[in-house]
Amino acid sequence: AAPGNVTDEKHQPLVVEDQAGNETALVENQLFARLGGSLVLWERLRLGATLPIALYQSGESAVMNGQTFTPPGEAAVGDLRLSADVRLLGAHRDVFSLASGVRAWLPTGNRAQYPGDDAVRLGGHVMAAGEISRFVYSARLGVVYRNLEEGFGTTVLGTDMPFAVTAGVRLLDDALVVGPELSGSTVLVDGGAFHSTTTPVELLFGGHYTAGDFRFGAGIGPGLSNGVGAPQVRTLLSFEYIPHIEVDSDNDGVPDDKDRCPHERGTDSGDPARWGCPADGDGDGVNDTEDACPGVAGVASAESGKNGCPADDDGDGIPNDVDACPQSAANTPDGCPVRPGDEDNDGVPDASDACPGVAGEKSEDPTLNG
Repeated sequence: AAPGNVTDEKHQPLVVEDQAGNETALVENQLFARLGGSLVLWERLRLGATLPIALYQSGESAVMNGQTFTPPGEAAVGDLRLSADVRLLGAHRDVFSLASGVRAWLPTGNRAQYPGDDAVRLGGHVMAAGEISRFVYSARLGVVYRNLEEGFGTTVLGTDMPFAVTAGVRLLDDALVVGPELSGSTVLVDGGAFHSTTTPVELLFGGHYTAGDFRFGAGIGPGLSNGVGAPQVRTLLSFEYIPHIEVDSDNDGVPDDKDRCPHERGTDSGDPARWGCPADGDGDGVNDTEDACPGVAGVASAESGKNGCPADDDGDGIPNDVDACPQSAANTPDGCPVRPGDEDNDGVPDASDACPGVAGEKSEDPTLNG
C-alpha cells in the first residue's frame, strides 16, 4: 500500500486568442493537490485511486468566436480516477518489463470549473519499463474514451491518445533518480489527431529521492505546444509513503526482493547470486537435492543418475576432462580401447615401456617411460 500526494502548479494552461490575435489567459494559474494511493497484490497487480483538488485557480474572461468564456472559481474538485495495472512480462528492475492497465474517471468534478468532464471517461494503456545498469526508462501509450458532444470554441475535444516517455539515471546508491519526461496527448476524433491545438505536449525535468519508507519528488518544465491544457510552465512536488512489507513466498527466511529463487525453499547463501536458492555445494548450478554427484562439479542432465555429474559422452565411467578418448567407450585407465602391443594400455608401446604390466605415463627417461 502506498498513499501519497502530488502538488503541481500550472501557469497559463489555457490561453484564448481572439480574431485580432490578442491573447487572454482564461486560466492564468492552477494549483492542484492530487491525493491518491495504490495497493500491489501478488507482486503483479496494482490497484489505485487518485482525486485531484484544485486548491487555487485564477484567470480572466475571454471571448472566442462571439462566445464568452468565464474563468474558473478559486477551488474545485476534479474527477476521481480509478486504475488497475497488471504486469505481463518481466519483473521489477529487469532490463525489460511489460504491463497493461485500465482507468476510469468518475464525474465528481464540474466542467464549468475546468477540472472535470461531467461524464465518465474510460481508458486502456500499455506500459514498458526497464533498467540497464544505472540507466532507467519507461514508456506509456493509451486511448481514453471521452463522450463529449462539443469542443472548446473551435478546438475539437473528445477521445484522445495519451503518451509519455521517460528516462533517468540512478545515483546515491540508487536512492536518487533524475531525468526528463516527455508527455502529452492528441485528440483522435474529427480530424484532431496531432493538430497543434489538440495535441498538448510538455517536457519535465525532475527526480525523486527514496529515504526508507518515504519518497520525495520534484520537477519543472515547459509546455512544448499550444494545445489546450499545455501550460507555459509546470512545477510539481510529490510525497509518497511506501511501507516496506517483506514477502517470503517459499518461507526460507530470505525475502522475495532478495531471493534469487523466490519459489524454491533455500538458504541465506554467502553468494548474492544464490541467495535463497537450494544448497549447491559443488557450485555447478544443480541443487544438492537433485545432484547425483554433489561433491564434484558437473553438468545438468535429464537422467537423474547423471544430473550434476561430470560429462561422460561415451558412458565408460571416465569423465570427458580426463578421458583420452572421450568418444570411445573403454574401461581402461585412460579411457581408450585396448591397443595391440600395449599390455597395460597406457599409450606407451610394450617395447618402450619400462613397466609394461602397469599403466603409467610417458617419460623422456627410458627407465621411467610407462
